[in-house]
Amino acid sequence: MIAEIKNIKISINKLLLVFLCIGFQGWGQNTSNFIKNLRAPSLGVTSSTVLLLWDDQYEPNVMLEDYSNSKLSYDIYQDGVKIATANKHTYTVKDLSPEHNYSFSVCVTKSKAHKFLEENAINVTTKKAGKIFNVKDFGAVGNGKVEDTEAIQNAINSCDKGGTVLVPSGSYLIGQIELKSDMTFEIEKGAFLTFIGYDDIGVLKRFKTTLAHTDGDKIHTGKSLIYGSNIHDLTITGEGVLDANGETWWPHFPVGLEKVNGETRPRFLELVKGSNILVQGVTFQDSPKFNNVLIYIDNVIYSDVKILKYSTVEGRNGDGLDPYGSRNVTIVGCLFGNQDDSIALKGDGKSRFCENIKVLDCVFDGNAAPGASPLGFAIGSGCKVKGVLVKNCTFIDAASIANIKTKKDASYTFVEDVRVENITYINTKHIDRKWNHAPIALDQYYYAPEDKGPKVFQPLTPETPFFRNIQFKNIRINNPVGRGIYIAGFAELPIQQVSFTDMMVKSLDGFSIQNVQDISMQNVKVELVTQQD
Repeated sequence: MIAEIKNIKISINKLLLVFLCIGFQGWGQNTSNFIKNLRAPSLGVTSSTVLLLWDDQYEPNVMLEDYSNSKLSYDIYQDGVKIATANKHTYTVKDLSPEHNYSFSVCVTKSKAHKFLEENAINVTTKKAGKIFNVKDFGAVGNGKVEDTEAIQNAINSCDKGGTVLVPSGSYLIGQIELKSDMTFEIEKGAFLTFIGYDDIGVLKRFKTTLAHTDGDKIHTGKSLIYGSNIHDLTITGEGVLDANGETWWPHFPVGLEKVNGETRPRFLELVKGSNILVQGVTFQDSPKFNNVLIYIDNVIYSDVKILKYSTVEGRNGDGLDPYGSRNVTIVGCLFGNQDDSIALKGDGKSRFCENIKVLDCVFDGNAAPGASPLGFAIGSGCKVKGVLVKNCTFIDAASIANIKTKKDASYTFVEDVRVENITYINTKHIDRKWNHAPIALDQYYYAPEDKGPKVFQPLTPETPFFRNIQFKNIRINNPVGRGIYIAGFAELPIQQVSFTDMMVKSLDGFSIQNVQDISMQNVKVELVTQQD
């Protein structure tokens, strides 16, 4: 079933849409040889690597039937010599010399515009290399049998400012470790760090950090396998693997049981209160609870990181990356094959805003690891968020592109200025659930009881959560097992300023939209399908 409606811009108090289809007009633009905004963020420059980012001169057109075959690839040049080809808008140049100036340029593959290389080149100087602290020089064995926690921690404690703790190839059995400021923790390719399992790890250290809230300072108590508090200028890099051995924890903590003998499950990596954090290249897998958590951290880059659920043992609360009250966070070129929310912006009504968050060229793939079941990108039910960009991402058998959620009692929740652009989504595994209603969901009744749904006016107070200015553009959805879009705003305070532009939505149940003020739809094509299609 297909129908067409032209240029919708209305206020919706209650509307169930099972179709919305707006005719497509081709852009008529030729593929450009040029890219724009080539840049190398200073935080992404180390003594041996440079992270490059760029944008297309023209946005891709997901409305084209052969869109998947028309994606561009890019040639990367270093000092005028081609060194690689990338199919994303990012590339990390490796094996560079410290304190050396390089010239980089990028153009569309098969481009004949040679002058482009000169006109769009950028110059980057790599940083000074610090002293190397090899964990084997501190007694690490790396045979997977002897515990190497003390050796690795001693190397970290001994590391000079600006130095690098190197974990060379090998298998390391470790327990809890603490990172510190002004250092690089490099996990070399071929290095596999396995954390001691639930039965043998013993009681883990808790750490406390003071955080500012609108109603005064609060003490945060953390418990993680890898942690750092009041930390700055930290790099975690390499192509090695960190395995938290979550399958030894999950069976002891079934749904509804958060403590055993007074102990909770630890997070994998937790950094609290700090700035200038670069995490690149490494793989995190099988966390007991939440893989990476960033609390009150400013200026962060995650690049080419993999976060996976490799074990097939049933797990829970396996969020991939959770920025909590953090600002200026760029997540680029990462792969999420985790269980639960892949990226979840978090906080509470009295904590800091999560602000200026960019998710670029990431893949959310339910087939990336044997135990993967990613829910995609989410904004948590109790946080304050403004300035979010999700762009050039691919979702494969993930539950959602964007699940923005709250509930009435999540006081002071505020979400503003969210843009989701240039997205492809295909799903055959995740049906609609009460915690994830559709690939695109704006849900202000997260886990709400039936008697307090979108039809019921509740008292309007200063604490009532509020969403506004949320934009979706250039998105292709193929979801034959559920809805295309779900919006449920408060009857007493509707969601405001929501737009959908240049979208193709193929879904089983179409749209469900209630309680929105000022919704715009332009060039949106929707087709209802059966599961057999």
